[in-house]
Amino acid sequence: MASKHFSIKLLIGVLVCALLALGGWFYYQSHLESAMPDYVASGNGRIEAVEYDIATKYAGRLETVSVNEGDMVAAGQRLATMNTDAIEAQLREAQAAWREAQSSRDYVQAMVEVRKSELIYAQREQERAAKLASSGHISQEKLDQANTKYVTAKAMLKAVNIQVTQAESGIEATQAAIARLQVTLDESYLTTPIQGRVLYKLAQPGEVLGSGGNVFTVLDLTDVS
Repeated sequence: MASKHFSIKLLIGVLVCALLALGGWFYYQSHLESAMPDYVASGNGRIEAVEYDIATKYAGRLETVSVNEGDMVAAGQRLATMNTDAIEAQLREAQAAWREAQSSRDYVQAMVEVRKSELIYAQREQERAAKLASSGHISQEKLDQANTKYVTAKAMLKAVNIQVTQAESGIEATQAAIARLQVTLDESYLTTPIQGRVLYKLAQPGEVLGSGGNVFTVLDLTDVS
């Protein structure tokens, strides 16, 4: 009988403790919410945002870093720069080759006019020699010489026209090289495609990075869910 009364008392004690704990929890929650200003909302949940890795496209040495972790960045902002000495040297060489190709094209175009004049003169001399030879005023040897000069003049004009085509191809090739090197130079400046906050800075100036080496992680604060 005494054991039965003890069990009932124990059960009552447990229930009282549970009620006190539950009441304390409700009091804490109501007190916490009342302590917050009216303009602050509270709740439970998880915030997710898209992360962007800003990485190198080509291997090289990191020259400068312009931002730090926690900094806000704008879309298109330059965050870091790779060393561009070699690329700039190659670009100057390509630009010099382009100017040389243009000069070569201008020269051979001038030579085209010279060869055209020579061909016109050789054609007239050949026609005159043919008439004189038909009337017996010059020898066949003179006529053959006139014919040879005319054929040679035609061949020389054709050759210089080929040189014009080659010079124009050289100009196009150097223009393509300049464009390619300019793209490489532009891609040596690491920019962010989005507005956000720098979450991680993963490299320091002076480090040599491989192609695809991450330098920053930027958090896109415009796409938060």
